[in-house]
Amino acid sequence: MNNNAIPAEVKLHCGRSLRHDLIWQTWSLVTLAILAFAMTAYFLVFSQMVDELAASAMHKGVNVIRTRVESLFNQIDRIADDAREWGRNHTFTIDDLGRFNRLFIPILAERARISALRLAEETGREFLLLRMPNGEWHNRITDGERWGREQYWRKWGQGYTLLGEEWRESDYDPRQQRWYQGALRLTQDHALYWSDPYRFPSVHEPGMTVASRWRDSANQRLYVIALDLKLLDLSRFTRNIDI
Repeated sequence: MNNNAIPAEVKLHCGRSLRHDLIWQTWSLVTLAILAFAMTAYFLVFSQMVDELAASAMHKGVNVIRTRVESLFNQIDRIADDAREWGRNHTFTIDDLGRFNRLFIPILAERARISALRLAEETGREFLLLRMPNGEWHNRITDGERWGREQYWRKWGQGYTLLGEEWRESDYDPRQQRWYQGALRLTQDHALYWSDPYRFPSVHEPGMTVASRWRDSANQRLYVIALDLKLLDLSRFTRNIDI
């Protein structure tokens, strides 16, 4: 008997071990290949897809906000245009505060972004209609030729109920304000002037003003109508847009 011969059971065991190792190594290589492919596919395809979806969603959101903001400013433009034509046609005048209020308070009440409305005459007279946070409406009447530095204020509640009135002293002159001077620089009577953001002297808050002008056919005086929008209200408007 050959003492150097390998028993049959040892040969079988070694064969099975080698086969098992080969199968395990092959499976491991296949698994690693699949993982490598998956990772490559993710970085090359899926991550790009996610980026594209995110960019698409962001683009859609920007378009929604832009459309809503443009719609708001177009609405403000139409109100300014209408107010100019009403003034030109004497639907309101600077001699009748009650008529001015009855026309514009309901309009402003339906449009929360407009914080104030102004009507100024080239003589320095002005009506200011101001929305207050507590729901009141305040008028400031300026007439430098008659009252000098004195301004007449009136406060109104629901149903045009007069809540109070007082005189205040101020150096304010509407003709020195940027919205008035901007309207004077317009080359066409039907054009609109939009100011850069600035601090409103009446409420000491930043905002923007749109203004337009016309010349009265009867007295030949120049008039400017202006609408104020607070930047804080515009910021709230954009934050509340659903995208």
